[in-house]
Amino acid sequence: MNARRTIASYLLIFLILFLLQFVLPPYPHSLMTRIMVFAIYTSAYNLLLGFLGMISLGHSMYFGAGLYVTGLLIVNNVVDPISAVIIGVLSATLLGVATAPILLKTRGPMFIILTLMTSLAFYYAVILFNNVTGGEQGLVLPPEGLSLSAGKFFIDLTSPAARYNAALLGLVIAISALLTIYLKRYSTLLLAIKENEERTELLGYDVYRHKLTVFLLSSTLSGLSGSLYSVTARYIGASLVSVNYSIMPLLWALLGGQGTVLGPLVGTAFLTVIIDITSSYASSYLIIVGISLLILVLIAPDGLLGRLKTRWLRV
Repeated sequence: MNARRTIASYLLIFLILFLLQFVLPPYPHSLMTRIMVFAIYTSAYNLLLGFLGMISLGHSMYFGAGLYVTGLLIVNNVVDPISAVIIGVLSATLLGVATAPILLKTRGPMFIILTLMTSLAFYYAVILFNNVTGGEQGLVLPPEGLSLSAGKFFIDLTSPAARYNAALLGLVIAISALLTIYLKRYSTLLLAIKENEERTELLGYDVYRHKLTVFLLSSTLSGLSGSLYSVTARYIGASLVSVNYSIMPLLWALLGGQGTVLGPLVGTAFLTVIIDITSSYASSYLIIVGISLLILVLIAPDGLLGRLKTRWLRV
């Protein structure tokens, strides 16, 4: 695969996403912002699932770290929104550093169980300290906390355009991270670890170090998604750190194609749009969504982009 052609293809995709904001009506514009924010989260999850074959039910914890740290800093008017996002992302990274040594010592079902336990612990901590976090009811971020002025530089995240471009910038960062792994052929080593850890270690590779690197990158990008969600949706709440938000990126990644670069965006967009459309016309929309997913799995078991992995465009 020609690296220049691959990079050019993704630059074109980024350009299309940038130009979309000028033609989308208000509601689809807002929906696309949400899709891009969650696509960052799915990209983070896809690092573990697609490259290492690890199923985590605890990623809502890292998403929540970015969400709550950023949101609470803004609600309490501690720092400007950009600094709040940066601190939120760093908090997710630090949480990954703290939990990785325990989680990465396990594999398979035990890894799934431990990640689920950490996720539940985080969720109940949010509920317990509801006087700070807002609990189930949540907190709404004040408009005045979402603007920053420094000389001639001004940003107002209450503006739909600013929210869209913030989400797009985050998505560019996430996709670029996955694309770099592909182009540097680092994915080959990760897939070797996925297939047989013991054999890869016998070949002289430090398996734990590589798993730790991917895990921390995944937790960091999850935190980025959570931070951006808080400033684009202007809301933080306990429901956003429930186990459901650890399962959703798993579904999005499987739908788009695990181990692909563009799959997280496609899978997230597909399921989000399906849910949005069906929930408007039917009270039992989850049945329609379930049937749609079943048909998709039968037609494309490797995901929407899974079959295109080896073609001219690295998706």
